Amino acid sequence: MKVIFGGVRGSNPVSGPQYSQFGGDTTSVLVCGAAGERIVIDAGTGVRNLQRHLGAATEPLTLLLTHLHHDHLMGLTAFAPLYQKQRRLTIAGPVAAGGQSDTLANLSRYMGAPFWPIELSAAGAQLTTHDVSWYDGTWLADTDREFLAVGSLEVRACAVNHPDGCLAWRIDEPASGAALVFATDLEWGRTNAEQRSRFVNFCRQLRPLSWLVMDGQFTQAQYEAHAGWGHSTLTEVANVGAAVGAGEILATHHNPDNDDETLRKHAAELQALVVGQGSDAPASCAQQGQELAWPADD
Repeated sequence: MKVIFGGVRGSNPVSGPQYSQFGGDTTSVLVCGAAGERIVIDAGTGVRNLQRHLGAATEPLTLLLTHLHHDHLMGLTAFAPLYQKQRRLTIAGPVAAGGQSDTLANLSRYMGAPFWPIELSAAGAQLTTHDVSWYDGTWLADTDREFLAVGSLEVRACAVNHPDGCLAWRIDEPASGAALVFATDLEWGRTNAEQRSRFVNFCRQLRPLSWLVMDGQFTQAQYEAHAGWGHSTLTEVANVGAAVGAGEILATHHNPDNDDETLRKHAAELQALVVGQGSDAPASCAQQGQELAWPADD
């Protein structure tokens, strides 16, 4: 399994030479299975950087949405697979249970007049959608579903604390033993004991995590002025990553005000915090264009 980061920035994209190392595009990540499966997580501006990795228009593709805030959807209208008539595109998104708008309705509002000249229904792709409760992570059309199968990959969801709801996604590749949890826009500081236990179990289930990629937008000192914004700290990323035994720990959803120099310091701080927790896992701040592989490349 391979993970490719198309964008790792939070809130809004940024540009300039001071962002060249970690990148300025907002969240989008590609997971590639050994059998050629492709799963994109979120459609921020970074999704355009992933286009060359998405295969031919005849190959199926899955898009998982953590939540529907603009910084995670900014690249959707430029997402080429939406317009490919031969493409079988599956989209899974978070919704509120109880008769409110589903994923198809939510995205249809985002794409269409007066916000975009091409409506989602006319885009062209052969579209299938799944609704996942952002309250408890259940698949609303089939509450007994354990996971969504994408080829040999298994996709699971866990609801996390964030304004307007959010999902963390777990992708397992049983054949190789690879496992990723991607948990952006999670506010650990306002997560109650039940939610914490549920997320820790989510990270520990089935097999050890190869990678935990978790929101670490703030330092602990910065968080005091941003409580309630829906984001976690480097300290919390280190604590959670060590607690669940992740093989590698990466902070993501970087503050747009943080340039490369700042994020290099944050990466060093995160590694020190992980070591302080008694873990020998490598830890860093995710970088746009970075690739992770399991088994690790020699």
